[in-house]
Amino acid sequence: MKRLQCLSIFLAFVLILSACMTSCDLQGEQGPQGEQGIQGEKGDQGEQGIQGEKGDQGEQGIQGEKGDQGEQGIQGEMGNGIAKIEKTSTEGLVDTYTITFTDGSTTTFTVNNGEKGDQGEQGIQGEKGDQGEKGDQGIQGETGLSAFEIYLKYHPEFMGTEEDWVNGLTGQGTAPETGEFVFATNIDGVSYVLVSYSGKDRYVTVPSSFAGFPVSIIGADAFKGNKSVECVKLPETIESVESSAFAGCSVLTTINLPQNVTSIGNSAFLGCNRLTDIAIPDSVTSIGDSAFSGCSSLKSITIPDSVTSIGVSAFESCSSLESVTIPDGVTSIGRDAFKYCLGLKSVHISGLVSWCNISFDNHHSNPLNYARRLYVDGELITELHIPDQVTSIGNYAFKGNADLISVNISERVTSMGEYALASCQSLTSITFSNSVSFIGKGAFSGCTNLNDVYYLGTEEEWKSIVIEEYNDELMSATIHYNYQP
Repeated sequence: MKRLQCLSIFLAFVLILSACMTSCDLQGEQGPQGEQGIQGEKGDQGEQGIQGEKGDQGEQGIQGEKGDQGEQGIQGEMGNGIAKIEKTSTEGLVDTYTITFTDGSTTTFTVNNGEKGDQGEQGIQGEKGDQGEKGDQGIQGETGLSAFEIYLKYHPEFMGTEEDWVNGLTGQGTAPETGEFVFATNIDGVSYVLVSYSGKDRYVTVPSSFAGFPVSIIGADAFKGNKSVECVKLPETIESVESSAFAGCSVLTTINLPQNVTSIGNSAFLGCNRLTDIAIPDSVTSIGDSAFSGCSSLKSITIPDSVTSIGVSAFESCSSLESVTIPDGVTSIGRDAFKYCLGLKSVHISGLVSWCNISFDNHHSNPLNYARRLYVDGELITELHIPDQVTSIGNYAFKGNADLISVNISERVTSMGEYALASCQSLTSITFSNSVSFIGKGAFSGCTNLNDVYYLGTEEEWKSIVIEEYNDELMSATIHYNYQP
């Protein structure tokens, strides 16, 4: 029994030992990796060293005293001021001085000095006499002229005071109080140009002078696009109204053109659609291109005898224009000068000779194209007699004349221009002399009622006339050869 117990204990021991050995052969699972340690924070950057303070600025040097002003005046902005005055020669007691102006021109004057005496009043100091016993006073030198007096001597047209003159030289003149004006010196050096007006006054009076000099020109674009000005009064000193000076002044109703104005520039009043009337003075010689184009409220215009040329589109789209007077002095009227003047009812002239010689660029150049009625010295023309002084009838001369019934061409006329009598629909007869040798293109086109042509020459002479195209109405009329009026 004891032996059995021992054996059981032994076997149990063996089993326990075997189990332990088996248990030692199995590897356990790897444990999870530990978390990485937290990195330490970066240390703060050291503060930047404090910059040293900026050194104190050295004190400014003491300004020297202003030197005495020299004799030479300060040159101003004016075109022809005095640049310098200098003594250029001496003969005995006579000193010669030369004035040099800013435009390079010069002039001279002389001063007689006292004979070694006391200094003359306001004059250039005479030579100082030798000191000695006091004697009789020397003869006083002539009183010298101030710079302003010298200027007046050579510029008598200057109208201002000495203060005005100084202000003009130094640019310190003040603008007039009637508005915001800007002036510039004219190229003549003795007048001003009104460059611009930027005010909003309804009634504007342009000053006649600035800094003592006359205002002679209304410059290009001076009032252009102003939407406030209704009435402008120009001074008599104005000689020219330049391009686009009042263009686009849409509420301008009244303006005067002084008697000294000689030219009206291109587009000067373009688009002034409330301008109802304007008197062109007899000093004007030319009316620029589009000068009054788009003045749709303008009802009448009288062009003075002094005008010789009317520019391209000068009165185009003046749709309310009812009458126009063309003087004898006009020799040329530009293309489309009266285009779209749909309200025209009459054209007034004083003589047929000059009218026949006007150079019309196209049919819109002739106001008769719309007006249809021509008055000579106030009389409506229905029977046209070309004067003996006329040798040729210009292009478009009578185109569109609605009241013309008959035409008598003088014996001196040798040619008729293009469309000279075109669209004269009331024309029934015409009388030619055998002096005519050329009839231009379309001279009688549209003369649908032309029935009779009375020709003073023979049939052979008629056939020798050069008749250009578009004259079917003439060729289909009855020709009466060897006519004796």
